[in-house]
Amino acid sequence: MKTHFKQIVIVILSIFLLSCNSEDTAPKIAVTPPQPSLPPVTQVPTTPISGSIKYLALGDSYTIGQSVCETCRFPEQLKASLKKIYSQTDFSLKVIARTGWTTSNLISAINNENPDPNYDLVTLLIGVNNQYQGIDFSVYQKEFPV
Repeated sequence: MKTHFKQIVIVILSIFLLSCNSEDTAPKIAVTPPQPSLPPVTQVPTTPISGSIKYLALGDSYTIGQSVCETCRFPEQLKASLKKIYSQTDFSLKVIARTGWTTSNLISAINNENPDPNYDLVTLLIGVNNQYQGIDFSVYQKEFPV
């Protein structure tokens, strides 16, 4: 994967993580879904990425964006942001995620779906259900080592 592409992904993921808050996230009904917007990236890479990028998003309700519009989901926002930066690149997205999944559930789903091993970008948003269900953190460390 190109160095510039990795840098942009890290910047965008950092922006998302830093913009999280603990306000009430109860579903809200909206006639027109809000369009995702991100703060501008301070330095846009000059090296274009040609061809296509295959993106795999793994996780739980945070990944699928439980109770939010489809374009408001994290993987869709990331894909749209990258498309703005790399307009000549095609991005494909596959999501393996369900509300309530623990790390063990996700691993089982990955094994069942047997996704193509040649993804250019993979995000992992999982673990809150392990914590909620009182599963020891060592299970997460064992199932998804750094």
